Order: sequence, then C-alpha cells, then structure tokens
Amino acid sequence: MNIDDKKIKWLIYDYFAKLKAYGYTDGQSNISRNIQNIARQYNQYGYFIESFDTLYNYLMSKLMVLPHKNPPVVLFCSAKYFDIITGIKNQLFIELIAVGLKDRLHCIRNFMPYISIFKSYKFLNMYLVENNNTHLNNLFGHMEKKLKIPNSNFVVLVNDSFAIERSIILVCRKLSITTIVIQHGLYQAGNLLSDGLAADYILVWGQYFKDMYVKQGIRKDEEVYVLGYPYKIEESINLNKSNKYVVYYLGQNFEKKSVADLDVKLNTLNQIDKICSNLGMQFYYRPHPGDERKMLQEKLTHINFTPKRETLAQTIMKADILISFNSTSLIEASIRSKFCIQLMNYPYPCDNFEELGVCSKSMENIDDLEDYLDSIVKSNDLDIKQPFNNEYVDMTKNPSESFIDILKDIEKNAVMEEQKYDKNNSR
Repeated sequence: MNIDDKKIKWLIYDYFAKLKAYGYTDGQSNISRNIQNIARQYNQYGYFIESFDTLYNYLMSKLMVLPHKNPPVVLFCSAKYFDIITGIKNQLFIELIAVGLKDRLHCIRNFMPYISIFKSYKFLNMYLVENNNTHLNNLFGHMEKKLKIPNSNFVVLVNDSFAIERSIILVCRKLSITTIVIQHGLYQAGNLLSDGLAADYILVWGQYFKDMYVKQGIRKDEEVYVLGYPYKIEESINLNKSNKYVVYYLGQNFEKKSVADLDVKLNTLNQIDKICSNLGMQFYYRPHPGDERKMLQEKLTHINFTPKRETLAQTIMKADILISFNSTSLIEASIRSKFCIQLMNYPYPCDNFEELGVCSKSMENIDDLEDYLDSIVKSNDLDIKQPFNNEYVDMTKNPSESFIDILKDIEKNAVMEEQKYDKNNSR
C-alpha cells in the first residue's frame, strides 16, 4: 500500500488535531501512551498469546457448525455489541477482531472464533517513536493478512477516528470489504462531529443524529442508517428497599480536558451530598471509567462511591433519581423509565435533554437542583415523566433485526450501483 504524507496525516494525526481543537491539550500524549502500553504488553506476552490464539482458532475451525454453507462473514471490532452479535450469529458467520483479554474471553465463553490484531500496536508504536514509514507498511501488511478472509463482506467498527481503526478501513478498501461504524456516544448539537467520518457507512441511534451528519454536510443521506439503540433495554425494577430516596450522580471525566473541571466535579459532588443529607436522601457517586477513583475517594472521603464491579444496569436499578451533565448513561437510565435530572453546570454547551424529551428535568445550577429535590421530597412523587422521544434514540427497533435489514439494504444498493456502472460502461 502506497504511504504518502496525506494518508499518514489522515491515518494518525487527524484525530490528534481534532482533540487539540476541542481543548484536549494532552489528547495526543494520552493516546500515544495507551498505544505504547499495548505494544509493551505485546513485546512481553505476544508469543504466548499468539500461540494460544492459533490453537484456539484451529480447534474452532474443526468444531464449529456454520449457519449454512457459504454464509456472509461479518467481523466485529469488539464484543461491545454483544446484543447484536447474539441476534445474528445464527444467520451470518461472525468473528471478532480482538486485541485484549476481554474480547478473547467473550469469544471463548460464546464459542466464537476471533482474529487477533494485537501485533498491530507494536508497528504503530514503532512508527510514532521512529517516524519510519517501514513500520506503517508492516502494519498494513499485518492487517491485510488478518482480514483476507473468504466471503468477508463487512467489518463493524466501534469508532473510525483512531489510527488502528483507520488502518483497518484502508485495508478493507483494498480488499473491497464494506466498513461500518456504529455510534457509540452522544453528539451535541452545534458541535462538529469527529467520529463516523471515515467508514463507508455509519449507523446511528436515532433520526436526530442522522440529521446532524446530513445537515453538517459530513455524510450523504444514503451513507447514514438509523439502527436504533444497539443494546437491549429492559424495564428497570427498583431495588431500593429503604424509605429514603436514593440519588446517584453519574460522573464524566471532563478534567481530562481541563484541570479546572476537577474543581467543578468536586464542588458539584460536595454540594449534592450536602443537599441529599439535609433532605434525608441517600447519595452515591458512580465514577466514570476514566476517573482516577483513588484520587477522588481521597478528596471525597465522606461520599459513597459505587462498588468497582457494579454494572450500570445495577446502579440504575438501585436508584430512584439519577443526575448528570450530559452522560450517555443518563439517557440509558431515562430509557429504562427512571427519573433523570440533567444538571448543566459545566462550562460547555450541551443539548437540553428535557427539551429533547429524553430526561425528566433539566436545570443549570445547584440552587435550582436543591429546590427541585426539596419539592420531590415534600410531594413524595416521582411520576413527573414525559414519553421518551424516539426521534432522539429509536427504541422501537430490535437491534439485531435492524442490523440485518441494514446489511441487506447496503448489499442491494451495491448491486444496483454495480449494474448501473456496467450499463454506463457498455455504451
């Protein structure tokens, strides 16, 4: 594959520049450090892990029963979309593109084959250290060898912004494999989109997000499909057995962008804890996965933190009221019919979830929050909800059925384009 400066900029440095433009001054160093850590793990354990991968996939090739003789092959770059994978694995041949232990364990537990791209991080790290294009050629050669699978039709990505994912996209274009990225977080109106720009298609959660891509002129209408929410959501059962309302704050790690935002977080948690204590409510903080939990617990010794292994679903079930700035987790709680409050007290523009019909209440400051929680305690009523807006996140679709329908439509359109091309060239 011909590697020129333009391609290298798109592959590696484009996302670094976007992070800097969004105010994440340490974005490049944080991502480079993560790549370096994975490369170090490969150098230490790569031989043993690759030996295990080879043995496991050999056994799988002998033991697996395919859905039918020549099923289309869909490669998922993570076990993140387990609900979709479970729903389609009897119709299509599914393989994971694995890097870490979590993906491998998922495959072993579910009797699935996988492709390891662990070694690719070694090549990428060597390029970042030495700035030698030979390492990128080795990266592409490694990727092509891994992805060159008979009947491989689609590769499904969690993001299409990082260098590894973009190298997969470049190799897939060479191999005529269609690439798809699924929306993995909330996008704010008015913000430039940084994901969903490189893959052939993007699958979004609702019409609201499709309109963002099309109206900003980033993607054509036919390149964006409404998948719906990619996870199955069941009605949440309230596990709170006490007479007190239980309040959770769902954390976000804006301090990775600005150190000053750590003060906003600490002040917010201290004040909400004080309010809840005065009103006879129980308060808990659920840290963001990117939070420095130990540091926060040292600064907030009087505040209850959720257990490390507690899942989001468990937190939602335990809660009566959930509060956050603009976390995806807050939307998921709202989808589960929980009482959700958006506290817009960070110095960043964000969508008003109440106006969008995806949150019980939105407010801009702690004083308003205190008055509102006080009114809830006095009225003893949490039934002030509105119907969830399916234009924002479409909850009418079954994620696996929706995914299958989209693949069929993409294949149909590809055939029509090929016939149109042949017809024009035969004139």
